[in-house]
Amino acid sequence: MFSLNTTMSEKKPGFDSTRANDCRLRGNDMYSKKEYEKAIKFYVIATNLYEPTHDDVKKCHSNTSLCLLKLKRYAEAESACTAALACDPSYLKVYRSRGITRFHQGTNFHGCVADLKKANVTNKKDVEMLRIAEEKIENEPAASTSSSGRNEESNQQAAAELDTKQPEGKTNVVPLTFSKLSSEGEKTSSSSPTT
Repeated sequence: MFSLNTTMSEKKPGFDSTRANDCRLRGNDMYSKKEYEKAIKFYVIATNLYEPTHDDVKKCHSNTSLCLLKLKRYAEAESACTAALACDPSYLKVYRSRGITRFHQGTNFHGCVADLKKANVTNKKDVEMLRIAEEKIENEPAASTSSSGRNEESNQQAAAELDTKQPEGKTNVVPLTFSKLSSEGEKTSSSSPTT
């Protein structure tokens, strides 16, 4: 399983940007050979060798996300994209990748649409993905949640499960007031019994 944990305690005692760059390039080579698992390992090593603020850390996270996308490990790919964006929120191409991961997970179409729009996608496949995600959002039930946060179907099920019968021997008595006009047009009141 892929891990984005690159905390100081896991890093080697010293940073080495030369070795890190070599690992990143070897990861790129593995990616071009479609050896995605090996590429991920090189990118993670590179991330650990770079100083956390190094510009290429975002590239390693981004490249890792692309490998994970190819392996259809969408949740992990989304995490790698988010890590890249934590390094550089203006790294627009990562929004495209994260939008794709969110689309394939099928659980966050709002996030998918936001990411793909932020990336300003133009290729036909991405535009179609954006259209489908927008359609899925549009087709969500209008009253998809109630004040308690449950969707309409679960509200109906909960309502059907409620026992609406009153306990035996108990009756509801609601006092009612009736008004009638007297022959002179004045209102007079009478109450219904409260027993």
